[in-house]
Amino acid sequence: AAKLKKRYTALCSVYARASHNSGVEFNWPCKLKFTWYTKNNRKDADNIAFAKKFVLDGFMKAGLLGNDNRKHITGFQDEFAVDKRNPRVEIDEITEDENA
Repeated sequence: AAKLKKRYTALCSVYARASHNSGVEFNWPCKLKFTWYTKNNRKDADNIAFAKKFVLDGFMKAGLLGNDNRKHITGFQDEFAVDKRNPRVEIDEITEDENA
């Protein structure tokens, strides 16, 4: 499990850096909307969304997020869809939390 976490955190870090380098802004604190695309509907939603741990740790590894605590991440929204050809996760919205 530790090997997988390390691998996927590193992968998420690469994508986070690439997004940042192409102009995506990350302003904290914020709320994040994830859309999880899977090959089919077989996996439970909670098992899929667990992977946000790797995404947030990837943000931290890339130096784009100091900490993934509630001071920086104030909420999540998860949506699920099927894309047989291109399973992936997208962060569709990064909404600055004006109340934080």
